[in-house]
Formats: sequence, structure tokens, C-alpha cells
Amino acid sequence: MSKILCVLTIGLLIVSCASAPVNTARTSASKNNNSTADAEAAAQAALAAMNDGGQRPASGNGQQTTMPRSPQAPSTAAKTGAKPTWIDAKDSVYNKSEHLSEIGMDARQDGADQKALAALTAVFGQSVEAQQKLSSAYNEAVRAGKVTTSESTSMQESIKTSTQLSTLVGASIADRWYDGKSSYYSIAVMDNAKAIQVYTSIINGYNETITTLTSISDAEKYSFDGYARYKLASIIADGNQEYVRVLTYLGATPPDVKKSADFLSEIKSIAARIPIFVNVSGDDSNRIKSALTKVITSQGLQGGTSSARYVLNVNFSLSDANFPNNPNKFARYLVEGSLIDTTNGNELLPFKLDGREGHTTIEEAKNKAIATAERKIGDAKAADSFLKKLTSYLESL
Repeated sequence: MSKILCVLTIGLLIVSCASAPVNTARTSASKNNNSTADAEAAAQAALAAMNDGGQRPASGNGQQTTMPRSPQAPSTAAKTGAKPTWIDAKDSVYNKSEHLSEIGMDARQDGADQKALAALTAVFGQSVEAQQKLSSAYNEAVRAGKVTTSESTSMQESIKTSTQLSTLVGASIADRWYDGKSSYYSIAVMDNAKAIQVYTSIINGYNETITTLTSISDAEKYSFDGYARYKLASIIADGNQEYVRVLTYLGATPPDVKKSADFLSEIKSIAARIPIFVNVSGDDSNRIKSALTKVITSQGLQGGTSSARYVLNVNFSLSDANFPNNPNKFARYLVEGSLIDTTNGNELLPFKLDGREGHTTIEEAKNKAIATAERKIGDAKAADSFLKKLTSYLESL
């Protein structure tokens, strides 16, 4: 399973190492992306792979991942002598209709390489946060059994294109020059046709992944498992937009893709059809049950009957608490329970909250304790509240 997750992660990280030139008209569009330092870090990793004989550093499982060296890659040493034409007129050497290019200059040769590659990377944006979110969500879905092993294998096949890419998806340091004084120049170039082919394949692969996730029966769909699958589809669709943007920048027509918003509306519909039966013992006035049900419906879920798939079993109790030399009477309250999936008996969400309240009489102390428990169940600021536990659970799906 770790191999599958690694494949997905590699696919998601391609954008952060994608390449195209920055020009004046497009510079403003990249300002909202991550910092130049992040772009240079991504470029440095790519550069290290290129200079290491086309070998990516060892992965988490200790294996090397082959990264073919581009046939355009120059020798390590920068050229000297007359200034190359591409330094002042790069588009005349690398035609825009066929290549995207960017120049980097630095006092060190590797610094110039990094800046040229970072400039290309910056155009496509840094989607590290989105990539981490998708990788984490997919990892959790597999771990929690929301996605089966056979489906994971299918997903691996659908995105295998992303493991066949060269260091910067069709890009390389095409030439280098040293001015003989203090400055090194490098030009990073990307082949448009190759990049278009690669990114189109990636988008199609993720589209297949989304189809796999959402091709389920209504019984599967309207459950927390279905909720998780559609949420993951939404995250993938959101990440897919980065690849669409790349193709658009390259002047190609991207394949049709579903938007994250399409799945977000569907997720709300799914939640509204997930019934939860609230079963509380020791709650003579039903105030605790009412407070729990209110929290459930506030999250778009619905209350259910005793035949519902999901049951919230809760025990509520009050007990006396006496303190020496204190004239007041105290009552302890305890609300403890768990959300159960009755189809397999799995405990989805355990929770517990307790405390005490005091008054001049034990009856009033107990009334205060009930009121406090009732309020605390739906307290958005209390870490142990049922509302906090339920929202965290839904966010983790």
C-alpha cells in the first residue's frame, strides 16, 4: 500500500517541479503562489537529480527512482567566449510556439541553474499545500478502509503516467555561459508538445480516479464511507485544476474536468441523508438527547430511528459530591458515549465530557449540572464537547 501512496504523492508533486518561462505579462499571476525560496528549493531538487546522472535521491523505501537525463542537457562546465544569442534574445533561439524558456544569472553556476529552473517552476505555481492535503486525505482513506485495496490498485494504474516523467516534465538546462568576470548564465527550456502530452495524461488519470471513487451504489453513497469518498474526489478535482491551468498556459485545450464545487454540493446532499439514531440512558428529561440531536442536525446530518445504520449510544449520570467544610452541595455529571456503525460494529467516534456544579441544595446543584452538560455538548470552544468531536471527525473523513 505504501507503494501506491508513493505513486500518488509523486504525481501530485509534479506541479511543484513543472516548468515554463516567466515573462512580464505573466509575472503578476505568479505572485500569489508560494515564495521564490520554495520555487528554488523545488528547482534545486530537480537540478540535483539532473547532475546526479539522472538519478532521483533514494525514496522512503530506500530504492532509487530512475530519472532519465534530457538529451538537451549540456556538459557541467559553462561555455566561455562570445555572449550567446539566447542571453539577449532567447525567443529567437527557442521559439515560443515550440518551447518555453527562462534565464537565470548568479555568481555561481549552480545558482544560475537554480534561478532559471525556479523561474520556470514559479510560472506554474507552487501547490505544495494542496498536494499535501490530497496525499494525507488519500492515505487516511486507505488506512480507514474508505478505499479498498483493489480500488487502490486501479488508482495506481490510472496515474502511472506521473512516474514516467523526466526531471522537470520536458524541461532541462539547455545551455550555460560564463562572462569571464563574475556572472554565470543558464537557460532552462521546456518542450511544449511533450509537456502538453504529459499533463493531459495526468488529468485523464485523475479523472479516472474520481470516477472510481464515485461509482458506488446509493447504499454506499449515503454513508460516512460515501461522504469520505466524495470528499476525496473533491480534493482530487481541486488539484486537477492546477494541471488544467498548466495546459491553458501552454495554449492547449485541457480535457473536461469536474470542479471541486460539484462535489462539495454533493457532499452536503450525502450528509443530509445520513441518519443517526440518538440513544441516551439516564436522561429522564431528554434534555441531553435533545442537545446531542441539535449538534447532529447542525452539521447537515439528520436524526434517525432505531433501525438507522449509525447509532449514538450515550450514558448520562449524576452523582453527589461532598466537600468537607463547604456548606454548598455539589453534583457531578458524566456524558459518555460513542457513535457506532451497526453494519460492522465499528466505533467511529467516542466522546466524554464531565464536570460538577454546586448550589445550596443538591436538587439545584443537579439542575445546574444538567444545564451545564446540555450547554457544553454544543460548545464550539470546548475541546471535549460533542460538537467539537463531531466536526473533527467529519473533517478527518
